[in-house]
Amino acid sequence: MFRHILVPLDGSEPAEAALPVSTALARALGAEMTLVHVIERDAPSQVHGHPHLREPGQAQAYLESIAARLTSTSIPIHLHVHDTQVTDVAASLAGHSRELAIDLIVMASHGRRGPRDWFWGNVGEQILDTGMVPVLMVRSGQNLPQEFPFRRILVPLEGRGLHEAGLRIAEELAAALRAQLHLVVVVPTRQTLSAEGAASGQYLPGAAEVMLDLADEDARDYLQGELTRLHGRAVAASAQVDRGDPAECIAGAARKTQADLIVLATHGKTGLRAFWTGSVAARVCARTETPVLLVPEIRAGAPTEGDSKPPKNMQ
Repeated sequence: MFRHILVPLDGSEPAEAALPVSTALARALGAEMTLVHVIERDAPSQVHGHPHLREPGQAQAYLESIAARLTSTSIPIHLHVHDTQVTDVAASLAGHSRELAIDLIVMASHGRRGPRDWFWGNVGEQILDTGMVPVLMVRSGQNLPQEFPFRRILVPLEGRGLHEAGLRIAEELAAALRAQLHLVVVVPTRQTLSAEGAASGQYLPGAAEVMLDLADEDARDYLQGELTRLHGRAVAASAQVDRGDPAECIAGAARKTQADLIVLATHGKTGLRAFWTGSVAARVCARTETPVLLVPEIRAGAPTEGDSKPPKNMQ
């Protein structure tokens, strides 16, 4: 489980949106936190309308002021200013993650214009590209409580090894946080199939509907098996199968269940750029106010697709 949490801060209020979530997690898990600022080469004086820290002394004073605000949490807090100017902030943060044995990075977004702008300067995307450390993204601009609750965790699944890696992390969090898991599998309709599936559905609409109905049945069987396993481990859990666009359904499920966290596994290093330009996870991030924990497949130790047997008709 997460023992050392890294929180990158750039001096702006939007970036501080990561603090309530990171401190709540650190306190609940008995983890330590490192607040970090990386000095960028040729950095602008402002970022998203807020002053951008460009001097080491200024950055150190800022991090000390944040740490002073968190004194009452009793969390072990470390400060680090990377005072050598860098052009690649993501690579610097990834390097610090290795050096400091970081196992979770919590970051805030700054924008709402689209899936790629959901990340702080795409830094979160680039860190995930290393496939090493999970990244928990928190949308800025929210009035999050300082005592951030983790009561319900939403876990989207496909019945394959990839997303089950996220489920394993979610199980550990649920046990540590005494939270309830809610599992969701989304089976598309013929109208919301992927491009490849939609082509088949257009020429063989009847067959496509039958296959999707079978996938729905198999998803229910799969989730029932997971619920039985989780209940046997004394993990509070519920589940649902939705039909429609995956991103829309997942975001809707988060709202309906009032989830405090979504845990979603990513495709790992090799496919991440394609993943973020059009995948379900990118669109989920753009559609939800709920913090999203993205778990790289490599980090989660997920089996390959050849090692995992998905439910019938869900491949």
